[in-house]
Amino acid sequence: MALAYPLQLGLAYLLMAGYLMRTLFVSMNLPGAVGVLFAGWMFTFFMQPGILDGRDDFQECAFFLVLLTAGFEISMDNLTLPNVAIGLLPSSCELAGLALYAWKFFGYGPIQSLVLGTVLAGLADGIVIPKMMEFEERADKEGGLRRPMHRLTRLVLIAAPME
Repeated sequence: MALAYPLQLGLAYLLMAGYLMRTLFVSMNLPGAVGVLFAGWMFTFFMQPGILDGRDDFQECAFFLVLLTAGFEISMDNLTLPNVAIGLLPSSCELAGLALYAWKFFGYGPIQSLVLGTVLAGLADGIVIPKMMEFEERADKEGGLRRPMHRLTRLVLIAAPME
């Protein structure tokens, strides 16, 4: 049952509901992302078709903003050899393994299997980066003044955009 209201208003309702659900879940010491997902799921039942058609573009924009936020957290001093190795080695091995599997068992050509490996290797950044940012926000609240970022959090924030 799609309701008739302007598209911009529907998008504003969606963003407001997501923000309110996130705030509610965080106040109950639950992950805020679950509240946003719940609000998005609830909106699918009465959302306009125009918003549903643009959902993929909206998700792509949100993912870009997540990667942009993670990119602003790192500096050139953080790009040491161990950090770059930890950022590139696991994703390269995952890409190579997926490509080899697709080439050997699915009968894909080398280019097709590498494309499949590239697409499937980088799917988790949208979840990992916001969680690391949440850990840093929590550490800031508990620690008071802005302290240097924890080494593990910094490592994950450096490695995720490299993937």
